Amino acid sequence: MVIKKRVLWFKTISFFLEDINNTEYLKGNYSKIFILSYDKLSFADFKVGQKKTPLINLDKNKEDIFNSFNDTAKKKIRRSERNEDLKFVIEDKNLKEAYQVYANHVYGYKKVPDNIETLRDMKIFSAYYKNEMIANIICYYSPKFLRAKAICSKRFDELDKEKTKIISMASCRLVWEICKYGIENGYRAFDLGSINIKDEKRSGAAQFKKSFNVDIIDEYYYVYKSPFFEFLQKFVNIKLVFYKIFKL
Repeated sequence: MVIKKRVLWFKTISFFLEDINNTEYLKGNYSKIFILSYDKLSFADFKVGQKKTPLINLDKNKEDIFNSFNDTAKKKIRRSERNEDLKFVIEDKNLKEAYQVYANHVYGYKKVPDNIETLRDMKIFSAYYKNEMIANIICYYSPKFLRAKAICSKRFDELDKEKTKIISMASCRLVWEICKYGIENGYRAFDLGSINIKDEKRSGAAQFKKSFNVDIIDEYYYVYKSPFFEFLQKFVNIKLVFYKIFKL
């Protein structure tokens, strides 16, 4: 998937699991270039980062994939199937509500969400409880892979323990629904998004992702910034300014 954005007078472009050919042309036309790949590549003037990411292999039949999940995940999915108040929407077009769930989830981690336009062309898979969206998974996509940009829910907002359990069930079910969608549409794998096994603060998210019998592989980030863009970024962090204005 390729995402183009404009930040003030700067043009930026991001590639998610796409083949890249002419980086020199890109450097002449964009102030910032971001590339995510499973391959170790060599690009002049790009900074390189490396993380781990968990993949669910979709080159299997549905029954084998489901049976590979751990017992807790399977129980939650089965319970969700018996709950008549839960509804799941594939490629949901309810962008406004999906963005609200996403933004509040990101704010819960003391981070700043992307703007709503960034999500417009992504694939959104949503869970509703009594017609209220309680969880979603927002995905980048390429011809071969689905990748979670964000796995979101209203658990930060919820004090009711029973509803929290329903949200947990719905989140597991969404992963399963995406796996089925991926198989039916010819995707090779569903990438649940970067995993941090060492950070205790993120242990819950890591355990959630590992419950789906994932293959944990290396992923690489390649980032280019024009000298002027990088210079200005040292002094101006627009997103942080807006976060302070609206969240204090």
